[in-house]
Amino acid sequence: MSYLLLAPDPTFTGVCGGVEFENGVGICESDFLAGWLCAKGFAIPPDSVQTDEPEELPPDIPDNLDALGIAELVALAHARGISLAGVRLGDRAALIERIKGG
Repeated sequence: MSYLLLAPDPTFTGVCGGVEFENGVGICESDFLAGWLCAKGFAIPPDSVQTDEPEELPPDIPDNLDALGIAELVALAHARGISLAGVRLGDRAALIERIKGG
């Protein structure tokens, strides 16, 4: 997924967190990084998330998400198109809650 990010300063041109910004606008490919930047004051405009993935049926959500590792939870969220923006890296409980729809 690609996220359009808006810097708190609309004139900001440079790199923050590995994302290049020009005149306050940057594109980020990472859910976690987009969430981290949002926690720092950056913003994702509504309806600006773009997916480059083809439409296919997402995998079913298993009954026992606790049995999955963090990498598997992230992969499941990506496959189902669930945004992880705002979820801290490695926060297993938050990942499970987001996947369950919370």
